[in-house]
Amino acid sequence: AASLENLGGPFEIILVDDGSADGTRHVLKDLSEQYPQVHTSTFVRRKGRGSALNHGISLSRGKYVITMDADLSYDVDHITQILSTFANQPQTDLVIVSAYMKGGVIKGVPLSRLFVSRVANKILSGSFPGNLSTVTCVVRGYRGSTIREIPFFENDKEMHLEVLRKIAVCHGRICEIPGRLIWKEKKRRASGKSRSMFIGSSIRHLLYGLLSNPTRIFKYMVVGSILFGLFSMVIIAQAIVQNIPMESVGLSADWETI
Repeated sequence: AASLENLGGPFEIILVDDGSADGTRHVLKDLSEQYPQVHTSTFVRRKGRGSALNHGISLSRGKYVITMDADLSYDVDHITQILSTFANQPQTDLVIVSAYMKGGVIKGVPLSRLFVSRVANKILSGSFPGNLSTVTCVVRGYRGSTIREIPFFENDKEMHLEVLRKIAVCHGRICEIPGRLIWKEKKRRASGKSRSMFIGSSIRHLLYGLLSNPTRIFKYMVVGSILFGLFSMVIIAQAIVQNIPMESVGLSADWETI
């Protein structure tokens, strides 16, 4: 709230608790009492990130809607950058913050998790226009009138892809700006517990991409099959050459020694 007050304009903060059982609702209640601009909503049971985002967007009233992770892995200064992008490019409907594009910063993210995420984003990016570097990040800015008019149905993280697909279908303008993804020690310690959830989410993202643009995924499968076939042929050829006696190809023992 303090960072937004420095912008000098009206704003609202909408915090959606997806049915957590760690006392988050009590923290949100205290925040709403302390800051009149903070509005909170709590689900009785978990419905997924997509449901929480969709609900928060439906409650919004501003000209622009900015969504962020509650743990601030992406710092609040991204809000100013997103708003500056809208000001400089007034026709933009969606601003995506990307730590994977040129100028982005990544710190503290486990290498295994980072590898899977980057590969998945590389594969999925071809399903959307604009040669995007990141399609799964939640940190984005939307034109309010655009995002509130589109119905969304995905309940989990696949909503990030659904939003891109539907804005693209509506010929909305999408742009990407560099971001800073910095994991704190607490999140790194907790990442091991959520590894299976992350893998499951990555698989669902890829399946969603397959349904959205099947030819893209099949292209990677075909290329992979060709490369695997060529690699196998090289291995087989090497094994054959190494096991052919020198005499069988007309070379004497003396020549072999030389």
